[in-house]
Amino acid sequence: MKEFKIESQASFILEVIKALKYNTSGIGLRIIYDIKIERLSYENCRITFIAKEGREINPRDFFYLGLDINR
Repeated sequence: MKEFKIESQASFILEVIKALKYNTSGIGLRIIYDIKIERLSYENCRITFIAKEGREINPRDFFYLGLDINR
């Protein structure tokens, strides 16, 4: 798998963005994946993680990011 997308309410995507900026697992994801953020409507956004050259999406990365967001 080369792409992983999360489409949700803007408030949830904002929490993901904060985790990418401040949490250790999020900072690691920024190194491993290219990240694209799109505003779909006033309420909804999409964040897409694209595996960099020679890499694959690892579901475990997103599990640990979710743990950080819930803290």
